[in-house]
Amino acid sequence: MNQFFTSTSFSGKEVTARPTDSRANLCEKPRRPLTSLALKSMARSFFLSCIFLLPIFAVASDPMPKSAPNCSIELPPDGAGEDAAHTTLVRVFPRKSAVGSDYSGCQTAWIQKGETWEKFSVMYFQKGQLQTWLSSDDETKPLGLVCRFADGKLAAKQPEKCYVPMAGLKRTFAPGCVAEMIKSGKMEKACGTSLER
Repeated sequence: MNQFFTSTSFSGKEVTARPTDSRANLCEKPRRPLTSLALKSMARSFFLSCIFLLPIFAVASDPMPKSAPNCSIELPPDGAGEDAAHTTLVRVFPRKSAVGSDYSGCQTAWIQKGETWEKFSVMYFQKGQLQTWLSSDDETKPLGLVCRFADGKLAAKQPEKCYVPMAGLKRTFAPGCVAEMIKSGKMEKACGTSLER
């Protein structure tokens, strides 16, 4: 039942008012607790939003496009060029002479570890300009160091160990030349002139 009270205002007039308890606010709709169906709907919306955002974060964090030429090669092909690191055979693909100066794609280097090959350097180029360089941070983190470049210089906020390499695409000797030199201790003249310029 509705109840009223009277009071005297400062002007001496009597005023009538409703009680100021929660029952007087007739326009406010009662709040209903969230049902299990509503909770499931909210969870589904959140899940779907995460799915749509995942590709965005993946693209932003990926250091180089895997679909770019020569960026997904796991082992050195037969036509890989050769070099040496402290008398250890290194293979590089593709050779500088096999691609143009405006090459877009990766150049990968592997070092021989017994009977296997370990990938220790991947450089990604766009139109001949180095964009990203993945190299080994230490013995336990192959390709753990990611360095990014812009206009031939290190991009902002790069790891302290990053630096700009002296050249772009690595120069190599012809296939088989360095392997033979390591075995025999000498390099044939034809192999010596096979070093790319």
